This record gives sequence, C-alpha cells and structure tokens, in this order.
Amino acid sequence: MNLQTVMYSVSLPVILGMLAIIATLLIVLGFKEKNDLARRIRLLRWGVALIGMTLVLTGFLWYAYWALVHVPLAVSLEDIIILTLFSTVGGVAMGMALTMKSS
Repeated sequence: MNLQTVMYSVSLPVILGMLAIIATLLIVLGFKEKNDLARRIRLLRWGVALIGMTLVLTGFLWYAYWALVHVPLAVSLEDIIILTLFSTVGGVAMGMALTMKSS
C-alpha cells in the first residue's frame, strides 16, 4: 500500500480579494434594490460587514506573514499604527453594519 501526502497551497491575497469583490457586489445589489426595503438593508448590512471583516483580516494576515517570515520580528511604531488603522476602520465598518435599521 502506497500512501502519499497531498499538499495544497492557499493564496491569502486571492481569498481576501474575493471577499472584497463579494462585499462590493452585495453593496451594489443593495443600492440597486428599489422595491423591498428590508432586502436592501440586509444586502447593504452584509456587504459593509464583510468589508469590515476583510479589512481587519488584511491587517492581521499582513502582520502574521511578516511574523512568520522574520521569526524575531521586532514590533515598530509603524506596525502598531498600521494594525490600529486596519482594525479601527474595519471595526467602524462592522459597527455601521450592525446599527443599520430596516425601518
């Protein structure tokens, strides 16, 4: 019996790009919806929440990549500012999505 290990590679930028494209499509579909207000708000909420989540993941994965490549990675002020900006903007977007009202 011959057992072989199969390895797969996942491109994180492609996944983040697809999430951003899906979020943009949801937002565009939300703006195009004219008849059903509840559906419009639901599409906009999902799109904005997905954009926020993508921003937070982008900052985190960017830093995680550098931490894996350069094992003794020193945290600089620029790293903290970049991570804070990505997290803040993503968190504000997700908060906006949560406070959208469908009435």
